[in-house]
Amino acid sequence: MRTSVFATLLLSALAIMTPVEATATPITVIDQTNPDTFVEVGAAPGVSVAQGFVPTLTGLDAAELMLEPAFNTPTAISLNVRSGTPNGAILGTSLLTVVPGGINVVHFDFAATVPLTPGNFYFLEFVSTGVGVIGSESNSYPAGVFSLDGVVQNADRDAYFVEGLHAAVAPAPVPEPATLVLLTSGLLTVAVRRRQNRRER
Repeated sequence: MRTSVFATLLLSALAIMTPVEATATPITVIDQTNPDTFVEVGAAPGVSVAQGFVPTLTGLDAAELMLEPAFNTPTAISLNVRSGTPNGAILGTSLLTVVPGGINVVHFDFAATVPLTPGNFYFLEFVSTGVGVIGSESNSYPAGVFSLDGVVQNADRDAYFVEGLHAAVAPAPVPEPATLVLLTSGLLTVAVRRRQNRRER
């Protein structure tokens, strides 16, 4: 009896400690991206890794980086969206996401859309657990910079990244004139009938 209770408690503790991998929903509206993947930059555990970008959309709810964990050992990290600088205010944090072994494009989902101002400078940032970041040294994304612990490493270096939205924000439909006429006449009919019913009572 005591053994089964102990086993149950142990399994519950492990379940709490196990990170939940975010369910990847494709980014259908891509705003900013750097698709080049020529170099890998290692980042020691505890180091802040950040890639700058300048959006044209008013928000993001997903982003992707190309990463490789140390010794190909899966690890879990969250991605922050920071305002202005690599250590600026955190505007949003993604769900905890597992970085699998090997080099992979890792998808980060945000529980809610992170508001952005088009034309302003932002950073995708995470604290490394010993993760290599894949990118380029050809200034393939001129609008941004890549930094470790807030220090720009190379003016031409940029991490591979994608940021955007799961779906386009559809504008509210504008009713056609004929629809408005029908709606108005229907409301007037209802109002007239209510008045008639009150008079009959």
